[in-house]
Amino acid sequence: MKLKDGFILTEIGDEHILVPATETAHYGHVVRMNDTAAFIVEQLRKDVSREQIVDALLDQYEVEK
Repeated sequence: MKLKDGFILTEIGDEHILVPATETAHYGHVVRMNDTAAFIVEQLRKDVSREQIVDALLDQYEVEK
């Protein structure tokens, strides 16, 4: 899995915002997300499997499966 090109993940205050950066993007397509969702989006910047994302989450939050 990999995030499509053309998305910008930014932080405004204490919120994470995912913004499409394409010519056809609309303001309504902005997505607010929590820390965990933003972490997953960061993982998706590279080609990763579902299991790799799960492993990264387990490491990040120091929890067991």
